[in-house]
Amino acid sequence: MKKATGKDTENLLDEQHLKRALCRAVTYTAFSSEMFPARTVTFKRLLVKRFAEDVSHRVQAEIRTCWQALKRNEGKVLAAMRDCVPCILNCYSGDHRE
Repeated sequence: MKKATGKDTENLLDEQHLKRALCRAVTYTAFSSEMFPARTVTFKRLLVKRFAEDVSHRVQAEIRTCWQALKRNEGKVLAAMRDCVPCILNCYSGDHRE
């Protein structure tokens, strides 16, 4: 884009693209056999796909809630989402206090 227009690419914080990219990234991540125990490779892929979709839906829900709560203030939303990442990880680990 910079060559064609002379302008830098702007990040528009698009939820759908973020959701798809996150789902794709989780799907292609190498997980340990203990995390997704399965008898067949096909079933393990299914479990990983379901997990990836769950993570992407969870992140999308958090973003929407954050946008509404912080009245679409981009700076505050980005700061809040940085604090949200450890909370989501803890939730998947079984700690739902945050």
